[in-house]
Amino acid sequence: MLHSSTRARALSGVVLALTLVTSLPTLLRAQRAVPDSAAQDSTRKARALNPVVTTATRDQRELRKLPVSITVIDTNTLGRTSTVSLTEALRTVPGVIAGNLFGGDDVRLSIRGSGARGGFGVRGVGLLLDGVPITEPDGQTRLDQLDLGAARSIEIVRGPGSAMYGGAASGGVVNVITRSGREMQGVSVRMTGGGFGFDSVNLRKVDVSAGGARGAFDGYLQASNTDLKGMRVQNKNDMQRANVRLNWTRQEDGRAAPAATATRIGLDASYSDLDMQIPGSLTDAGWRDEPWTADPLNVTGAYGRREQRWRFGARASQGLGTRFGSLDAFAFGTARTIQHPIFRFVDQNTHRVQGGVRHAIGFGSTDAVAVRLNTGLDVDRWYGDSRQWTNVAGTQGRATPCVNDRVANIVRTECTNQYVVLPSVGTYTSADVTHGKLTFTAGARYDKVTFDIDDRIRPNMSVKQSFDQVSPRAAVRYDVRPGVSVYSSVARGFEVPTNSELTASPDTIRGLNTELRPSSLVNYEVGAKALVASRVLFDAAIYRTNVTGEFLSRTVVIPGVQFPRTIYENVGRTRRTGLELSATTLVAPWMDVVTSYTYAHYVMTEFRGTEINAQGQSVTVDYAGKLIPGVPQHRAAAEVRLRPTTALNLTVWGEAQGATYVDNANTSRGTIYTQVTRTGAAPLIVPVPFSAVPGYALAHATISWRLPEVHGARTGTSRAELFLNVENLLDKRYAAALATNSGNGRFYYPGAGRSFNAGVTLSTGGR
Repeated sequence: MLHSSTRARALSGVVLALTLVTSLPTLLRAQRAVPDSAAQDSTRKARALNPVVTTATRDQRELRKLPVSITVIDTNTLGRTSTVSLTEALRTVPGVIAGNLFGGDDVRLSIRGSGARGGFGVRGVGLLLDGVPITEPDGQTRLDQLDLGAARSIEIVRGPGSAMYGGAASGGVVNVITRSGREMQGVSVRMTGGGFGFDSVNLRKVDVSAGGARGAFDGYLQASNTDLKGMRVQNKNDMQRANVRLNWTRQEDGRAAPAATATRIGLDASYSDLDMQIPGSLTDAGWRDEPWTADPLNVTGAYGRREQRWRFGARASQGLGTRFGSLDAFAFGTARTIQHPIFRFVDQNTHRVQGGVRHAIGFGSTDAVAVRLNTGLDVDRWYGDSRQWTNVAGTQGRATPCVNDRVANIVRTECTNQYVVLPSVGTYTSADVTHGKLTFTAGARYDKVTFDIDDRIRPNMSVKQSFDQVSPRAAVRYDVRPGVSVYSSVARGFEVPTNSELTASPDTIRGLNTELRPSSLVNYEVGAKALVASRVLFDAAIYRTNVTGEFLSRTVVIPGVQFPRTIYENVGRTRRTGLELSATTLVAPWMDVVTSYTYAHYVMTEFRGTEINAQGQSVTVDYAGKLIPGVPQHRAAAEVRLRPTTALNLTVWGEAQGATYVDNANTSRGTIYTQVTRTGAAPLIVPVPFSAVPGYALAHATISWRLPEVHGARTGTSRAELFLNVENLLDKRYAAALATNSGNGRFYYPGAGRSFNAGVTLSTGGR
């Protein structure tokens, strides 16, 4: 809850925003709405209702012709956000929950339940940047490499993508596509500032982009600086990023060569520097009454993350002629350093090399039988040093030994010293066979991931373990009539535990959680896509997913250890049943409406876990029939885009979701018993009240005004656009994300109250 003075200033901001909204009729009378020309409207419909996508099949296909649930977020939608957090861009995507933990780059991203348990980073969802995986071989993804200021569009595949992208994509795939120099020619500067009132600025972001093309070459440069101070104590997020893309496209007679023989080579480089503070989760009373506070242990331990990452790579594609198809390849290298004070002080220096090659070929014709084949190979290797120390106020504790094993004569101030190698290899093939109105798709991928952990303190605890699986997929699509199709699919997916999850031991003796195993799933789905009157794109999907060994997180308090620890365990069997509906409606040339609804009924059908009772004893509980915590059963969203004049744009978002359980027992209101460690004494058993998160509804709005263009003989066309965004317009109290099954009663990450950000975008030259 904001302080009274801040709330008063925030309310004045809402009045200002509402004044702008209510003045629309006057603006309409002053400046007549200008409908799109026929050419503009045709282009708009093509982009909104049938974009060309690459994620689902690794080559370009029309959205309506894919037997898979997929959503595309276009440039215009991205431009209506602050470009700070991925959560803003994914609000209206069915089946997706994107909750902000405490900063722009810490997003809890879940697709169809996969990833809902993640303590940090993204799990169960494959993240791609221009089609190249940035998810690491063990399935862990950090979002510091993604700057939405450089994004052209985002493609979201819902449902298992393991048949194309391996074990990291058991729940789905998110592909962020960046701009090129041909798409963005000129220079653009976007400056954003905002906060929770008008007495201070909590957000500053400066984003600079430049692009151009000459002959066969084009280049794009983007750099940004983000300074974000959240509403909570111990809640800062400073980020610097830079991205460079250089492309060469072979030309013939001054034009790009035909697709059948085209040659394209691209070089990419990026840098990110993150300095983040972590406030942690709160108790039920905390997030309701004092959401600006932080976990006291996080403050004492100065929890945070300081990370630098460098990424370099090359992409190439070559058309081999109409008879031999095309060949694509990529190779990237990444270096990363991280200092991460949490329950221990984590210090890592890691590297990654990855590459892939894909061959695509098509033959035949739609008059008879048309066949398209995709075959590829991905290789990946993540390696480096990982050390942990006692966390002393955010610094490495070197005063007293962390390991004191007098029997083995081992005394070390380091808690952990490991050299970790995570190699993986995946090979895949898929085929599409089309005859008339019927298309059959079949494919499979084989993956092998190896964990090679060399323990330098206790060599006998070193481990080398491999996990492998074949992930098949089959689908059939039938074109009922032009613009209307139905499909059915079955696919298998799998997910390996991450290195962090394996090394999160449930006690102080074992260095690894050796009981943790991979999870696997089988997904059955039917869906339909319909284009109505060239104005409405409707998408529906019903699915049933059977999961074996699903991961759930649990926070435990270990006697003699100061900080609680999050560990992971496998659920025996779960069943996910879901319905997803979405519609994009081009109501008029000046109005678009996007709506979505998600029903998710995820049940643990076979699982026995543990709880701590009032006496501090660990008891076994049968959770069969209980819902998986952290996922609401109902969620709906809507986006209304208005263009009353050629210069004015107004967008209003609404999102609502049902109640969400935080524990395996699906407790509506109860008490958890947590253990508090005391030096020289038995742990103290403390009761902590908690409850399920009630349903909530949020509203957001943005308005932008494009000023008249200025034409100069030397500078070309100069443009300026003013914008104002209001998040959580009605200042609702809600939990943005959850730490499910928390052993210390801190389940809740509070969402921010009403906040504003405003700024200006200046551009010159180019298009």
